[in-house]
Amino acid sequence: MKKKNKKTDNKVISSSVSDLKGNSIFLNHVLYLTALCFVFIIIQKQVFKKDIDINGDNASYYIGAKSIDQGDGYANILSPSKPKANKFPPGYPLLMSIVMKLSKSFVAQKIFNSILLLFSCILLYFIVHEISNNKLLALASSILPSVNYLILHFNAMMMSETSFIFFSTLSFFSLYKLKNTYGFNQILREPYFYLLVFSSTYAYHIRTQGIALIAGFVVFFLLKKEWKISLSYLSGFIILALPWIIRNRIYDIGSSRYLRQMLAVNNWRPEEGLMTFGDMIKRMFSTSEMLITKAIPNSIIPNNHVNYSVETTLFMWIVGISIVSLIIYGIWDYCKNYKWIYLLYIVFSCGIITLWNAPSGNRYLVTIVPFLQIGFLFGVISLIQYLLLRMQLTINANVVLIAVLIISLFSFSKDIDKLSKENKREFPPAYKNYFSIAKSIKNNFPDGDVVISSRKPSLFFLYSNCYNVGFSSSLNDTIVIKGLVKNNVDFVVLEQLGYSSTPRYLVPAINKNKELFSVISYLKNPDTYLLGFDIAKAKEKLNL
Repeated sequence: MKKKNKKTDNKVISSSVSDLKGNSIFLNHVLYLTALCFVFIIIQKQVFKKDIDINGDNASYYIGAKSIDQGDGYANILSPSKPKANKFPPGYPLLMSIVMKLSKSFVAQKIFNSILLLFSCILLYFIVHEISNNKLLALASSILPSVNYLILHFNAMMMSETSFIFFSTLSFFSLYKLKNTYGFNQILREPYFYLLVFSSTYAYHIRTQGIALIAGFVVFFLLKKEWKISLSYLSGFIILALPWIIRNRIYDIGSSRYLRQMLAVNNWRPEEGLMTFGDMIKRMFSTSEMLITKAIPNSIIPNNHVNYSVETTLFMWIVGISIVSLIIYGIWDYCKNYKWIYLLYIVFSCGIITLWNAPSGNRYLVTIVPFLQIGFLFGVISLIQYLLLRMQLTINANVVLIAVLIISLFSFSKDIDKLSKENKREFPPAYKNYFSIAKSIKNNFPDGDVVISSRKPSLFFLYSNCYNVGFSSSLNDTIVIKGLVKNNVDFVVLEQLGYSSTPRYLVPAINKNKELFSVISYLKNPDTYLLGFDIAKAKEKLNL
């Protein structure tokens, strides 16, 4: 049954609070934004994480920012030669380097992430208000990202997801501010069109996954039969993306690491080679199944813990398809002229994820979770409204929305409590030993003029302030030793951080070449070694 008009008196669930008369303060945006900020600050205070996260990527972002801040450009300052870097796009490290002008601390970067998330929620508030003309619905929608476990988990680190969410949300906000001002001549005079081009391109410079956002807007304008605007938008993106491409070509850095990783059978075991076309199709179907039956429900349903290693059941399919259907239905029913951009962005983003070779779970859904949540909320509201209309029942819209908001906050409370406990834990013993050795090197070599080889060189660098390199991922011990020689390694850290590459590649190479290594320091529980590497003897043995 199709509803005639979302703003008519027949609107059962999302009739606008703003339809009420009067100038009461309760109708002012300020009240709702204050409520949003109040909830946000309470949640952030509970889940804020002061320490560095033990994943290597957040350390790499910080190191890239430090390189920019100290005047080396975007370079790999782990290596003595400081080669130009392209491991990650430069957008997030550039933002971090601005924060470093005020403070070099990890805490400052995490506060900056939280501010970006708050601004994202505020932008979502105005986007949803533009969609529904309902302040309470806008408040409920904007609070959801601030209490979502997955978003908060990555926001508590120095990771790029939060800044990407901000710039992608700013892109959608800019689209709405155009107020359907289409037509080639008109739109080129609109500042918000240029903000749309800049914000979406900057999102791409933060995460290459942003190409889904670019493609979404290009196709959206084409569906509107505004091919000149689509071409103008695409041209703007190319102009702003070219400097990064040209820079990589000038320094002969090579193709994107993401392309190589997508084509690899196993990114952590390069010896297994590249996929065939058939392997890629099989992976796409397998990952699509995982997204529908596990990752999407796990990402937007509070306190819904999923075991990604178990076989998919019929019940999982029913739940997953139901949730995806509600998301599509909600976006289609509420977003009117803008429904295609949201659907395209979600589909393109999921399409990119299906190409990834790692068992990522919902890891790469983080950036679109706010839009999945809003679509799901719209779908639930539309479904309830449809059922009530069929039963010829009416109910106060504000009562229902307040109930939904309270239930949501209560449902998410267990996830928030879980994350709070996780973020207040001390480092695991293996990492305590790892960082302890790093600090000892910093004390003994304050000039940072030695080269260390370790499994997590970026993390080790943060505490040692010395040059750090990894080791070759090869089953051939000669190749591993040659790699240490090539990088002029002085010390090797033998740790038990839990990664298979150390016992698979490094330990056998050390055991087969024991005469090249000497124990400098040793820590117990678990056994962690700092080994000296005799580079002269290694060259002699290998005739280098």
